[in-house]
Amino acid sequence: MDYQGATGATPAGRTSSPPMQARIAFHILAGLLIAAFAFLNWRFVLVHFSNGGYLLDSGWFAFLMWSADLALPNPQSIVDFSYYNMHIAPYLALFGMPLRATGFDPFGILALHEGLMFGLLALALYLTVATAGRGWIALTLAAVALLIATGSNFIWRIASYPHFEIATMALCVGGGALLLAGRPRLAALPLALALTVREDAGFFVALYLAGAALLRMRSPLDWRTALRAPELPWAVAAGLVSVVLFWIKEHFFFLYPTFQNTFSGHGWDHLSWPWLGVRLGGLVQDVKIDLTVAAVAVLGAISWRYLVYPALILPLVVAQLLAVQDGIGLFHSYYGIPWLVVWSGLLIVAAFRLRRGEAGPAEAVAALVLAFGCSLAVPNFGNGWRDLWVPRNAITHPTVDLPALKRELEAAIGSDATGACLSIGAVALVPDAVRPKQVISHRRDLAHCGRIFLFRGDLGYRQLRDKLLAEGRRQGPTIGDRIETYF
Repeated sequence: MDYQGATGATPAGRTSSPPMQARIAFHILAGLLIAAFAFLNWRFVLVHFSNGGYLLDSGWFAFLMWSADLALPNPQSIVDFSYYNMHIAPYLALFGMPLRATGFDPFGILALHEGLMFGLLALALYLTVATAGRGWIALTLAAVALLIATGSNFIWRIASYPHFEIATMALCVGGGALLLAGRPRLAALPLALALTVREDAGFFVALYLAGAALLRMRSPLDWRTALRAPELPWAVAAGLVSVVLFWIKEHFFFLYPTFQNTFSGHGWDHLSWPWLGVRLGGLVQDVKIDLTVAAVAVLGAISWRYLVYPALILPLVVAQLLAVQDGIGLFHSYYGIPWLVVWSGLLIVAAFRLRRGEAGPAEAVAALVLAFGCSLAVPNFGNGWRDLWVPRNAITHPTVDLPALKRELEAAIGSDATGACLSIGAVALVPDAVRPKQVISHRRDLAHCGRIFLFRGDLGYRQLRDKLLAEGRRQGPTIGDRIETYF
């Protein structure tokens, strides 16, 4: 859909424009920044596994992608039934199939996925704005896109815990950018693929399609135009896909209560006014969220269209705020995605206004200042520069030959894994080698463990090592200068 052509508006950037050389230099620098950002996300996954990765969930997802099995059988260290009981996510196998066929190992597949999807998200957000105009306002808003997509606390908070759900955002934003550029057929490809990521991905696809339909309205009350928008039926269809997938999960893949464990708890009995006050207090202490709300308020005062995407994502924000798990309710790690949706929506609207010649310097400067406040350059209240550790580790920490380390560990465990116990980081390398009771921490009883494999620097490494030595365990050889053995 060509929004500019539909409205007959004046093209953006017709007033003052930077010199062509300056624009070219800016775009080259932006391309290099996005490439570096994608590289850091790729390398962070390898650093993660090389220094004691999480079994839940990085080693788990790496295994599922590498297995390239549409039935998604879980590794035996997790549980015996299919991953579909957690989430309906055929995307995991679909992404892994061609890479497994070409010889990629599990860690390389997950690393490539993170690099590609974070890179795609950054590129799509940047091009959404950068192709909408050629003036100084367009370049300023393009800088906002770069700040949010490559340098914000939100993006690195999500990257800190390697998960595949970033694909939903990347594919939806990519599809939204193509829609805005008037290429609906091309947009259908990433949006259709997004539907396979998880059972709730259809709601995200519906959000971006519904947002595109609502932007057509000439005023907040012009509902007839929105109802006639060609994107609206597809938005409804995408939402129905998610409804059907939730029904299928409820009736055929019910062995794991995903919603209860993450959101509702025991019938929402955790909810109370004092509890809500504590949760809201924790939320207000996150300066990055405060600045995002401020961005919505400031830009919404300039144009009602800036309120469209925040309003559409608001139900998920409220659901997470009320969730039983603190990590979800405080938007930690990849649960910070809703705020990235807000910023992507603000940038889509900015591009829409650029194409119509409506975007002014006030909104560009306001967006730039608030986006800079959301960047890693500004410390977060109470947490300082906490999220800086992700890009820092990606740059400074060493990696090892993970397939070789995996083979050495498998050889040390042997064909009979009975009596072998592994720490979290070790199991992340070989998640299908042991049973759940063989996954250990310093809090668990180790009496049943004949042999123990402890990844140096693992989660709780020092406590577990001290416990082993206090029990009189004898230390054996170290595998690959990474995994200690105890008997």
